[in-house]
Amino acid sequence: MLVFVGLAIAVRQSPQGIWQEQTLLWAIHDTANPVLDQLAAIVTAMGIYGGTLPILVILGIILALAKQWRSLSFIAVTALGSVVLNYLTKTLIARPRPYLWDSGYHGPTNPAFPSGHALSSLMLGMILMLLTWGSRWQTLTVIVSLIFALTIAWTRLYLGVHYPSDILGGWCLAIAWSLAVYQLFSKPQI
Repeated sequence: MLVFVGLAIAVRQSPQGIWQEQTLLWAIHDTANPVLDQLAAIVTAMGIYGGTLPILVILGIILALAKQWRSLSFIAVTALGSVVLNYLTKTLIARPRPYLWDSGYHGPTNPAFPSGHALSSLMLGMILMLLTWGSRWQTLTVIVSLIFALTIAWTRLYLGVHYPSDILGGWCLAIAWSLAVYQLFSKPQI
């Protein structure tokens, strides 16, 4: 959480990018081509409504049918709390999006910090990793979750709708919030 607070302060003081972020975004943009443009637009949709939300709903239904109320509550509080924290932080920091080039992607216009896509994709991964920790599914869950979060992060940078610090902020918030709620619910597992 301290890393998140430090990032938030740095971003608030320097909304146009910190640590040569624009240089990194331009380097990523130099790899642009029509195939990657389409791929990034499709994959980025999985960051919230096209992937994360449906997976959480399906998992919630499965846990409800299995009457695993503690795990279901953990998922609900983690997911809903992350939405609230994301909204409040975006409103407080009010960082404009980079939009250094026209990628042809008509992305969001709300504030950039933290990245909601980075937050939600890693929040889903954290939920799955924590629920399967110590089980035979642990290694696979960690690998798939990290690949998913990294892929979503790449799309946000490739499309030019986030600075790298927005991504890091989303990840820090996802980790801190997920772990806090996990402890609150006495380490639920499926």
